[in-house]
Amino acid sequence: IIDKLKRTQSWAEDGLSRLQNKEGSKSAYEHSQSAGDIYLSSAELMDDLMLVFTSLCETGNAVEADGILTDIIRNVSAFGLTLVPLDIRQESDRHEEALDCITRHLGLGSYAQWDEETKLSWLQRELSSNRPL
Repeated sequence: IIDKLKRTQSWAEDGLSRLQNKEGSKSAYEHSQSAGDIYLSSAELMDDLMLVFTSLCETGNAVEADGILTDIIRNVSAFGLTLVPLDIRQESDRHEEALDCITRHLGLGSYAQWDEETKLSWLQRELSSNRPL
């Protein structure tokens, strides 16, 4: 599971880098990955985690299963494959970076370069909107 997660992370970082650099071609790394080598959905990862959890419980190791593994399962359930809970109170730079990527992708310009009033106005409109970002 750990090796597959590392391959998934490298694959995702490579894809993000290509998007940020507006590169259209796939890298050698991406070409070398098959669907079985990486996690393409939260369900795939959850299946593997639950297999480990069940195995630990069935072999008398429920205490170990109820520790960090249960925390990881909860995180995957709550946050999906990215496992990235974003707490804007603790990490405003990451918040701004994420929103900047979104606004650039939507063709709205750079969130990072907007003044505070423009940021707040846009955030309020988006939060009150029914459409997801």
